[in-house]
Amino acid sequence: MKRRIFAVLLVFVMLLPAFAVKPEAVTPDITAIAWNEPAIPVDVGTTVVLADYAVQFAVGEEAHNDVDWTLNGKWVTSFTPSEAGVTALTAEYIDGRTKTVYVVAKNPADEEYVLYFNDFDTEDALDGFVKSTSASRYKIEGSDLVMDATDMDMARITLPAWLGDFGNYSITARVTSTNEKNNTRWNSICYRANGASYPFYQMCVRKTCGSGSGVEFALRTPANGWDVIESGTHTTNQVTGTYYIYNVQVKDDIILHAIDNNPINYNKDQKAYQAGCIGFIANYSIMRVDYVKVTLQLESPRVKIAETLVVPTATVENITNAFANVAYPADPAALENIADAHSVILATDGTDVFGADGSKICALTNVFDVIGKNVVPVFECKTNAAVDGVVNVVKKQAKVDASILSTDPEILKYARGKQSLLRGIIDLRGKYSGTLSASQIVEARTLINGNGVKTGLFDASCLDQAAAEELRSMLVTVWAYTDAEDDAALMHAILIGAHGVVTPAPEKVKAAYALFANNALTRTPLIIGHRGNPTNAPENSLSSYRLGYLNGADVVETDVYLSKDGEVVVMHDSDISRTTTGTGNIETFTLAQLKQYNLWGENDKFKTQFPDEKIPTLREIFELMRECEGLKLFIEIKTGKTAVCGKIVDLAKEYGMMDRISVISFTMAQLVNMHKIAPEISCGYLISSTPSSATDEIAANALNQVIGNVVSNNTTYNPSYTSLTDKFLNAANVRGITVWPWTYTSSNGDKFAYAFKAGFNGLTTNDAQYTKNNVKYIYAPAEKNVVLGSESGLTVKAVTYGRTENDISNKVNVTVISGSDVVNVADGKLVGLKEGVAYVMCSYSTNLPNGAAKGGYTVYTDIIRVNVYDTENLLLGDMNGDEEVSSDDAIYLLRHTLFADDYPVSGYADFTGDGSVTSDDAIYLLRHTLFSADYPLQIK
Repeated sequence: MKRRIFAVLLVFVMLLPAFAVKPEAVTPDITAIAWNEPAIPVDVGTTVVLADYAVQFAVGEEAHNDVDWTLNGKWVTSFTPSEAGVTALTAEYIDGRTKTVYVVAKNPADEEYVLYFNDFDTEDALDGFVKSTSASRYKIEGSDLVMDATDMDMARITLPAWLGDFGNYSITARVTSTNEKNNTRWNSICYRANGASYPFYQMCVRKTCGSGSGVEFALRTPANGWDVIESGTHTTNQVTGTYYIYNVQVKDDIILHAIDNNPINYNKDQKAYQAGCIGFIANYSIMRVDYVKVTLQLESPRVKIAETLVVPTATVENITNAFANVAYPADPAALENIADAHSVILATDGTDVFGADGSKICALTNVFDVIGKNVVPVFECKTNAAVDGVVNVVKKQAKVDASILSTDPEILKYARGKQSLLRGIIDLRGKYSGTLSASQIVEARTLINGNGVKTGLFDASCLDQAAAEELRSMLVTVWAYTDAEDDAALMHAILIGAHGVVTPAPEKVKAAYALFANNALTRTPLIIGHRGNPTNAPENSLSSYRLGYLNGADVVETDVYLSKDGEVVVMHDSDISRTTTGTGNIETFTLAQLKQYNLWGENDKFKTQFPDEKIPTLREIFELMRECEGLKLFIEIKTGKTAVCGKIVDLAKEYGMMDRISVISFTMAQLVNMHKIAPEISCGYLISSTPSSATDEIAANALNQVIGNVVSNNTTYNPSYTSLTDKFLNAANVRGITVWPWTYTSSNGDKFAYAFKAGFNGLTTNDAQYTKNNVKYIYAPAEKNVVLGSESGLTVKAVTYGRTENDISNKVNVTVISGSDVVNVADGKLVGLKEGVAYVMCSYSTNLPNGAAKGGYTVYTDIIRVNVYDTENLLLGDMNGDEEVSSDDAIYLLRHTLFADDYPVSGYADFTGDGSVTSDDAIYLLRHTLFSADYPLQIK
């Protein structure tokens, strides 16, 4: 104690205040012991020199190395542990404060520093535990800690209090539950607790942990209430009596919750509470704990990513729907901007990797060293030998998270045959010119699906917003290519709503994000009427499908079986009892027998409204679709009979519906069978739940658990919506996998609004009417002529899901994309500044479904070309500015006058001089162009 005595005497001699001694600075060779991690980890047999350590006595305070150390009341300067375990030392500072510091020793071969272990094998196993309620609720039984909360909200028990000195630890427990009051009951590991009270954090695990908010990271607040910070799901619900391994890892502000090594909650937000006790809580159930182990958490928790997957770090700002920025580097120098991309396309011959201009980038074997670990690779292959090289590399490096791009379908088939987890992309850029026609869209879908891939790469000039949506409604993934040399062309590629924009300059795509509002949607989701519109008509009835269409559904979904006599009949359940006036298995009846029963729904809800409703056939639905322009159909195969696939295809061909149907099922074998019979038809794999995906890292792991079936069998991913996040969607979207969640109702509006903005391709709902009046898209003419020095407005219309159109010209914002020196925007009007060409886009902000409380979203037109002319140089009747009066000009004017297409044509087209542009003017121009009437059109 001599050092302290000397220091105190010095204080008095110098007449300084008693507590004004400044702590010594901690030198670099001194290890600081954090206040919430008071441990010295060491291997058995290693001597700990205590002078090498400084102690932080309180949060926010500097660590002090001028301390005295005692062990069992005796002053020590070093300590050598002889066996694995925990030894408590006391550090005392000059001001008299003390802190317990624990030497935690492990055997050299061990990986963990164990603070505490209890397998509840002895009667004294609960010594030192603190019980929150009657001691009779806690006992040791069969080497388990048993907590009985069958009749109460929370029975809690806290581990020995000394563990509360820590805040950074890993807690592992083997747990089961029984006697649950219902399936929503839960148990938990609580941590960083204020003794036996609150606040505290917890990992709450519900019996139904495989769905919804099954696993929660929650805070019991100082006000004794709950704040659920984050929720996720396990891979499956828990089975009563089955043991599961719970794990909580926490260090400073980072927590990780896992069940059976499946990461679920991962949170990096600032934590108000940094240390505290550890315990267990049971809620209206019996909780059994086989063992608990607490170890030092010396490193920040992180989610271990499967070696086969990539986690892109590129971000998209403002555009909220899933969107992939795909780099197509021209040469090695272009790789400098690859960090802005989610994915990269690299040509290969099987030996080397090349840029788009043919310049060598690196050897194929070194490709992952060059592009790094945060960009998903796409290998462009022109030969089977190139594919072989890629397969060898991804196999050797365990990097199967890649795609093959080719113009040759046979090469894609070869690649998928060699490695079914390699995703395929067919390059269609050289096949089409001009905007795709309806027949070309169908042809493209056939080329994509029919060759075992899901993604088509198109030149952006071949797509407009309508063509891209039509392809998406056929369950095709759309990538659009532009060379990015022109700002307008780049924006067009983004605005058409493609799943991915492919360009040599991903940095330009990133820069373009700034032109969008912070709630921008470049595409809105398709609305899929689940069994039609079952809240307004009997489910799976013709009336339900008709109402679904009238209430704004883009797609309706139906379930099918085969009747005894081989007709494709529509019913959700295999037994008709719930929804009809009959009973029995649907496939045991002939169609004539089924038609005897009324389809009124449960409890005769619709008996009065729909007294004559009968079980429909697929044939009848196809007949109804002929009345519903553009309506698509998702056919869910419920029957196990493989013959249904051929019958569906035969009916679709008979009614001309092949391009309007997709097939979905929980049974992958039926989808595989459908692909064999009609490979051009898109298929979607239904699944009940998705693993938790709260962060990019966890989403990558979640995707890894489902990607195999989906990619190998070339389907979309159609899961229950309950645990889906935008993180999972982004991970899937980057890989060309589209996600189609089910089934929303008007009662879960928050989740529906979240999914609407996130960019899921289609939202299956019982309530198509929910979005009927919401804006689906807006549009404007592709071109606008403006006279120099004058103002001119744009005509913009909004189209709702209910297929109504409204003029919103006075409600839009106009953004100049290029040519800001040519045109200006003032009060929503275009002002010509000088002769030339500019490009603009219009945006419109509106509310999410069910009103402003859910927030808003902003939709966009495609690019609009603005031609600014000087009237002195403007040829009368030259509508398109090519300095001649042609038939195109006449048709242009005729369309915008005779057919009432509301587009303001400038006064220079007023041939009759009556002060307005009328149908007479159009006819005048038409006569003098189409029919070559020799009449001189003057310069005005």
